[in-house]
Amino acid sequence: MDDTALRLTLAVIVAMIAAMLLSMRSMIVMERRIGRIEQHIEKLVGKTLREEYKIEKKMRKR
Repeated sequence: MDDTALRLTLAVIVAMIAAMLLSMRSMIVMERRIGRIEQHIEKLVGKTLREEYKIEKKMRKR
């Protein structure tokens, strides 16, 4: 292999590794966002359940 082909091969390999790292970083960011969304949903569901229990208790007392 001559020097130019070796450099080209190395450049392609480095570019592929950089692309893989960038895509992994994007996936991690998306996973964190989804995790935060899930936490917010869990809080809302918890609040809704507490309110429903309060309403049920008031309905039973009548």
